[in-house]
Amino acid sequence: MKLLIRVFTLSLSLSVLLILTASASKWRVNNSGIQAGFNSVQQAVSSSQVLPGDTLYVEGSPFSYGNVDLTKRLVIIGPGYFLGQNPETQACLSTAIFENIAFNAESDGSFMTGMTVIS
Repeated sequence: MKLLIRVFTLSLSLSVLLILTASASKWRVNNSGIQAGFNSVQQAVSSSQVLPGDTLYVEGSPFSYGNVDLTKRLVIIGPGYFLGQNPETQACLSTAIFENIAFNAESDGSFMTGMTVIS
């Protein structure tokens, strides 16, 4: 009986977690003149449309995305690494470059990958 209760509790917890994460939105960020949801990461972070838990897909660009002051929990994904070594996998071989990223207390739990931060 205890095992049945544990399995039920685990199933219920996983279901609630799945429902909460399923409502997260995905946003495209591009600062090189191609139309996207946002022209800068800071613009996306500051937007009331972008909610904690959302994902920002930051495209490669010859221009820096500048400084970012992260004030909410977000997943930020860049184009990746070693793009020039794998030219057949990307339409644009530019990486996503940031000058600095500041994580505030509200951004606890954020995740970033696939980009270069200079400082």
